[in-house]
Amino acid sequence: MKKQKNMQIFFAALSVAFSILACNTLIATPTAPTEIPALEITPSAEPAEPTEITDANAGTDGVGDSLYPNFGNGGYNVEHYTLDITVNDISTSDLTAVTTITANAEQNLSSFNLDFLGFEITDISVNNKPAEYARNGQELTIIPAQALVANENFVVTVQYNGSPEEMNSVAL
Repeated sequence: MKKQKNMQIFFAALSVAFSILACNTLIATPTAPTEIPALEITPSAEPAEPTEITDANAGTDGVGDSLYPNFGNGGYNVEHYTLDITVNDISTSDLTAVTTITANAEQNLSSFNLDFLGFEITDISVNNKPAEYARNGQELTIIPAQALVANENFVVTVQYNGSPEEMNSVAL
């Protein structure tokens, strides 16, 4: 029975990860649950003085796949994911997690979307600066403090908690 419960928790956490990371490649890096390290942002070019980006647009909320048009997101390309998940209570599957995504902007971005379903979001930052966000169904729209410049790397960190809920995916 305990093994079955552990498998349920594992598959619930896996479902959350796929909800967040839809249509991208997952690379999990285990970390110690005691402290979240500071993120290092490596610019793809020599740093320049911050300037106002006037031609920034929102990334699309889907990549237009013929079967699942609202899965994935446009305007950026993910280079790496790190998932740091701590199970607080195994009996309820309550967890606290941080997902860190390193990506490259394919255009000047005023906002971008992630696929995110369930859980309570406690904090979102882009390049270590607090970001505004809004949720509509599975779409999580993130508005960075400063627009993102085309062809430059950026790091987004999403902190969240709660227990996985049963879900019916249209992808299954």
